[in-house]
Amino acid sequence: MRDFTIQLKRILATGRTQSVMFAGLVAITVVWVAWHTPWGPWLRSGAKLAHAKTPQAVSTSDITLHAELSQTKFVQGQNGTVYVNLGIQAPAPLDAMRSAERLPIDMVVVLDRSPSMLAANKWPYAKAAVLELLQRLGPTDRIGLIGFDRAAHVYAELTEVTPQAQQHLRDLVQRLQVGSATNIGAGLERGGAMLTQQPSERVQKMILLSDGETNTGITDPQALAKLASEISNRHVVLSTIGMGLGFNEALMAALADHGMGYYAYLEHLGTLGDILTRELEETRSLYAERSELDVQLRAGGKLVDAAGYPIEPVQLAQNRFRIKTGQLFWGAHKPLMLTFQAPTTASGEFAVGNIDLRIHTGGAEKRAAVRPEQLAYSVVAPDQKPEAIASIRGDVYRKSWVQNNLGRMRKEVADWIRVGNQPKAQAALNAYRQQLDDAEAKSGVLMKDKKVEQDIVQMETELHEAFQGSDAQQVEKQNRLSKSMQYKSREEQRK
Repeated sequence: MRDFTIQLKRILATGRTQSVMFAGLVAITVVWVAWHTPWGPWLRSGAKLAHAKTPQAVSTSDITLHAELSQTKFVQGQNGTVYVNLGIQAPAPLDAMRSAERLPIDMVVVLDRSPSMLAANKWPYAKAAVLELLQRLGPTDRIGLIGFDRAAHVYAELTEVTPQAQQHLRDLVQRLQVGSATNIGAGLERGGAMLTQQPSERVQKMILLSDGETNTGITDPQALAKLASEISNRHVVLSTIGMGLGFNEALMAALADHGMGYYAYLEHLGTLGDILTRELEETRSLYAERSELDVQLRAGGKLVDAAGYPIEPVQLAQNRFRIKTGQLFWGAHKPLMLTFQAPTTASGEFAVGNIDLRIHTGGAEKRAAVRPEQLAYSVVAPDQKPEAIASIRGDVYRKSWVQNNLGRMRKEVADWIRVGNQPKAQAALNAYRQQLDDAEAKSGVLMKDKKVEQDIVQMETELHEAFQGSDAQQVEKQNRLSKSMQYKSREEQRK
């Protein structure tokens, strides 16, 4: 024992050992002090999370991803439609952390200069909204302005919004005039080039304001959506605002989805400035400029719908898809309902597949994943049908029908109204009502309550009214109704 004590004293007497011990004491002291400062709750919550059991969530970063199946047992050989109620939760840091990480903004406004902008006071409203946006940008932010008609023109390169530059930019906006035709593609290409011409750590945002359908340059909606997707892949967020009743709502919504931004529809333009201001404020609270789900299904499985978000095949041979879910904001929860068709030909234990989330924030990529057990289901023999019915989760199943599927039906009705086909629109409504009855009978879950029935009846009333009156009146009413229904359908599927 005496020899051991002598040896220990020699070790402790060495300079290297003393340095290591000193560093260890410093580290312990720093942790102890931080634990008892305002940062303590954040540190303690992290420690709790590290040991907590959260069966509905797993996180490989500071993002949390959770999922619930609408049903966990299916009868062999029968319908395998399953809904996954998915939620993405962004972190809610301390105010000090949030403000410390806030970056200046590069914002490019892409403004439609087609002649139709002169109607219904759209042109003055658009210019006034851009001027209001100028007032709300800070001196470290930059703004660029692009106008497009038959071609795209750069009216202002990215300029810091200093007090000295404010007046010059205001004068420039006031002098803008309309041109001819509508070339949305040219405007997007110029905007993307302006924002990505040199590396930047700023938040990069493009806002498209248009009142018409593109009739020059790239006119194919899929090609324009691909262009928006390429822009978002360069870490630029594209949002769109449709003005009046003349624009193509399906195109403008698709551009925003593929551009991972926000879509707004304004018939009455008095609130246009408010929309742009909200867009700016949300940009300031941006946690991640891009997020996407990587979904790989088991063989034979199908991805039917993703709350209306774009679904892009990645590797069809491996049944793998990408779903662009857009921006994430500090502390915000993003819900979406995924619709799958699971194979039921063989009995046994299976999983729908794998769902991973990838986010891009601050120049880095972070990932989170759904636990495999959260996507597990079994296929049972026909004589075990009562077990399959008992496995239905009433809250998820009802949400899938009275929110998500209601939104899908409303979009289908809007599409038929847009092309002037009343019988097809009514048929879609009738089919949904019957499917709702069938879902209620199958599950025993109440579906058609008073609110749902009133909603369906109101849609039928609006549909009937849209096809009454003179030809000109019908065109205007159908245009208005298709836009409002399409816009509402997105809200229903994504809440």
